[in-house]
This record gives sequence, C-alpha cells and structure tokens, in this order.
Amino acid sequence: PYVCFSDADFASQDDPKLRSTSGFCIYLFGSLITWSSKRQTLTAKSTMEAELIAASSAADECSWVHQLLTSLDFLFPAIKLPLPGVPLLVDNLAALQTANHPRTNAASKHIALRQFRIRDYSGDNDVTPCIRCLWVPTKLNVADFLTKLLQAVDFARLARFLVNLPPSSTDD
Repeated sequence: PYVCFSDADFASQDDPKLRSTSGFCIYLFGSLITWSSKRQTLTAKSTMEAELIAASSAADECSWVHQLLTSLDFLFPAIKLPLPGVPLLVDNLAALQTANHPRTNAASKHIALRQFRIRDYSGDNDVTPCIRCLWVPTKLNVADFLTKLLQAVDFARLARFLVNLPPSSTDD
C-alpha cells in the first residue's frame, strides 16, 4: 500500500561545507503522507555515499510508517493481512547495489555502519518492515523535486506527480 522515493544532491555548491542534500517522500495508497528535505550532517565522499545516506534516512521513516500502520489495526479489524514489503526507489545504481548486497568492497569500506542499517530491514519480525531498494529512472524520481534545482518542465511534471495530479498534455 505504500512506496518511498529517495534522492540526494551530492556536495551542494551553495553549502560552504559541501554537504549533500537528502530528500524522500512516502506515498500511502497513492497519496503523499510524509516527506523530508534537509542537509546531511555528514560530508559524503561520493554520489553513491550521499544516495546511501538519503536511502537510509528514508528507510528509517518507512519503518516508522510501517509501525504506525501496524499499530492502527483496530481501524481495520476485518483485515488481518500482514503489510507487504516497502519498495524504496532510488536512482543511483551504485547505491542500489550497496544497499541490497551485504558484500562491502574497498570503495565502500569508509561508509559508516549506520548507513548500512538499511540492510537490517529484512522483515524478519512483525516490527521491522521488509524494505527492498529498487531502481527508478531519475526522470521519474519524485524526491528529485526535494533535493535540487530543476528545469521548468521537470519541475512542473514532478510537482504534478507529487500531489497526485494527472500529467498535463505538455509533459514529455
């Protein structure tokens, strides 16, 4: 019933410390329920690391939403089905590979373990959801709207999708 988009803008030029910007948005039954856009507290050394930090923050929020929905089962007493896994959509293939595969290579050894907590959301129990990172084309990643300046046509297209409006006839 829900999906999460995650994105990062690596080493923003308008920040003197060159910190990246994280953004995510979570949809429940097609409606936007939560979003975030903020500077990362850590300075990422690569685009992959910035995207992984953003995805990790998004996974934490997905876990909170999952726990909230699980605790609201009294609202839907007839439905006793477990909630399905959460697709976490990212547009960086290196971050996707790092998040989904537990093998750490020399290029990712410097990344803090707390950024790998996304791997802990395996859905082994009722408390933690099963979060699986999947790839989404950058053009369709709504979280892009929250992290960087966009061209007017991309801004209009993502703004319409952000609030669940149908695409206009001028959209590509």
